[in-house]
Amino acid sequence: MRLKSNVFGKYTELEVDLHDIEIEKYPYFKLSYQDSVWSRVLERAKEINGSFDKVIFVGMGGSSMGGKTLSHYYSPFSSKIDFWDSIDPVFIKTKLSQIDSLENVHWVFTSKSGGTLETIEILNGIERLYNDEEKLKKHFTIITEDKDSKLKTYANKYHLKCLDHPLDVGGRFSALTAVGLMPLAVVCPDIFLQLQSEAQSWEVTPDLKEFSKNIIASWSRGEWISVLWPYDERLREFAGWAQQLWAESLGKKLDLNGKPAKPVSMPVYLHGCKDQHSVLQQIVEGQKDKFLIFFENSSRKNEKMSLFDIMRTKTPESLNNKVNHVTISYDSVFDLILSFEYVIIQLGDFLQIDPFDQPGVEDSKILFKQSLSAMGSPQSLFE
Repeated sequence: MRLKSNVFGKYTELEVDLHDIEIEKYPYFKLSYQDSVWSRVLERAKEINGSFDKVIFVGMGGSSMGGKTLSHYYSPFSSKIDFWDSIDPVFIKTKLSQIDSLENVHWVFTSKSGGTLETIEILNGIERLYNDEEKLKKHFTIITEDKDSKLKTYANKYHLKCLDHPLDVGGRFSALTAVGLMPLAVVCPDIFLQLQSEAQSWEVTPDLKEFSKNIIASWSRGEWISVLWPYDERLREFAGWAQQLWAESLGKKLDLNGKPAKPVSMPVYLHGCKDQHSVLQQIVEGQKDKFLIFFENSSRKNEKMSLFDIMRTKTPESLNNKVNHVTISYDSVFDLILSFEYVIIQLGDFLQIDPFDQPGVEDSKILFKQSLSAMGSPQSLFE
């Protein structure tokens, strides 16, 4: 990844001590090199593709975003797969009505913990639609940690094919595990191993540290909104993945010493020309509390300019001396994923926080479970 910076005005020169991250210590990076992970995923994807026309991935947050990011990048809007990441009854009923035949559908249920409420609720509903143990074995695949949980117990009970989620990899860092790789393998089985070589070619560049320093400097200037703004259609899902990675990893109340953590910016993602026509006005003339991050595919540089390319390149240029911004030049989506993971871990080290936990969401989970227990048998999504 390479960085082009356009920062003007007040720029506080900080004495920033950024440590280089030893990627060998982190499984998030090592998984991109493990042939066993990629081969197991490809084997299962080929089994599924040989028997089914449609594959539906059920998962929330990190159990969905990585797969969306990779599959959309290499096969945008593929009709082969779909992602169910909502329990709004309207969503469920509408999606079900669009299925011509349940016999042609394979379901992949993903939950790192094996107890995600939404995923379990959808699983229970889909199970009733098949209502046959042999059909469940044929139509269901599970991705979860190899430990005692509702999902793992369910997989064992019905002898379902189960791919293990690494115990030491958090959901938002799981794009290069079976979670993210399975959708990619389903839509791109012929080039899947070629894509593995792309992931393996990633390396740490000096621009990663420079990017981290730019982000820290934006905080020192009071730019508390960090805007992730890809134009390329293939990065539509990446920006949402990056937002979760940033927000859950860096937004912490306490540091590792139990003291109040340093404040960080709120990540917000925009996409393409459509948001140029919706929020650019406020970015240019509103409060100067925003730091923009644009993206440039290095392979597009020598292509003939289109209207799209003009807008993609001239919008950042129009912000020069108005709004602080940087442009990231990347080679592939793997370059972006691994680079962002590296930078987030580096920023976590700088902030002296734990970038791998998310204690702020635990209270809501407890309240959900208490409410469900008090209700007894809530209305099913499939009624």
